[in-house]
Amino acid sequence: MSEANAGRMGLLLAGVLIASAVRIAPGVGSAVHAQEPAPVEPDAPVPPGFMAHTPERLAAQGSERDAGGSAVSIATGECPGPITEDLTLTADLACSLDVLGSGITIDLGGHTLTGRIAGGSMTIRNGTVDGAGVRPFAGVIFAGSGSLIEGVEVRNGASWTMILPGANSTVRNSRFINNRSVVFDLWWGSRHTIENNLFVGNGIAVSNQLGNDHKIQRNFFVDNATGVGFWNEDHWGVSNNVVRNNVFLNNQVGVSLVATEGRRHPDLGAMDNNEFRDNVFFGNTLSGMRMRLLTCGRFFPLVGECPAQGTRIEGNVLAFNGSEALEPDDDDGLHVTPDPNWAGFFTLKHNKALFNADLGIEADGVIDGGRNLGLLNRDPRQCVGVRCAPGRPWR
Repeated sequence: MSEANAGRMGLLLAGVLIASAVRIAPGVGSAVHAQEPAPVEPDAPVPPGFMAHTPERLAAQGSERDAGGSAVSIATGECPGPITEDLTLTADLACSLDVLGSGITIDLGGHTLTGRIAGGSMTIRNGTVDGAGVRPFAGVIFAGSGSLIEGVEVRNGASWTMILPGANSTVRNSRFINNRSVVFDLWWGSRHTIENNLFVGNGIAVSNQLGNDHKIQRNFFVDNATGVGFWNEDHWGVSNNVVRNNVFLNNQVGVSLVATEGRRHPDLGAMDNNEFRDNVFFGNTLSGMRMRLLTCGRFFPLVGECPAQGTRIEGNVLAFNGSEALEPDDDDGLHVTPDPNWAGFFTLKHNKALFNADLGIEADGVIDGGRNLGLLNRDPRQCVGVRCAPGRPWR
């Protein structure tokens, strides 16, 4: 194929991939280039998708629904004491809120709170939380089990912007912008759902070092250092998580998994049975997906103690990744560190790798589930460790 034809094909495939990404998360995708939404009537019908849940639109609806209830309104300059009942902002506010009790709703009313919100089970919605000035590791939002964060923009946080201990919390239809370090630290929690959100210009958008049974789905990750990072910091946990139907665009790394050995916890496992399915990785400057095993067999010689067993990587599209890699193993669409102790732990199937800077897939020792595709990657082998037949890039 001539260089000109290859370039034209690349542009065509780029358009198809972006269209595929919008189909995966149509509402979230519209937020990337969204302008200020037009005012809506409180009773206007709400279409599905992210833009239906901007702080501005939710403020128009939520404030009306709460009118006449027991909520307390807080105006400019008033810093309340401990919050013991539902609260609604009526103007921007610069102070931190301590929420006591369970089931409290903080309705930001479309305004900006500069400070942090901390407490137990709560609902936070309809506005912006600016973490400027919040000390590192304190959390811009610290919420307990069963919390709901919806239609909120969180920006300018330092380390550990969102801390969600406990279980069964949901964060959806929100935006996380320019938080310097980790946005979501999932060390504490389990069974959280993070969906339909936009992450732009953060350090690590979602970091999971211990938590099990989380769902990370239908999000857009753009211009972050790392989109989603898994690391079994305490040598167990980080099991049974699902990362699916997300778009990873122009990050340094889309998904990073770093596994260290340790004794398998009887309840939490050791980074077992995680699933990465139906995601799009496009234009990430290092690898789209990077899986690394730090140690295994050195301290605990039994293969049964090695982490990351039962990992499934299926149906992902990886294209134009690795253009700025500084290491030879960090410029592929998908890279799995070769290690005999990992043999058979990963199953790869139905993945499509196109126009990556080196190999489409480099994954010695994995289980080849079939129907992987490598097309027009720079290394003429296209894939290592799985058979990548050339052919149609779409099922």
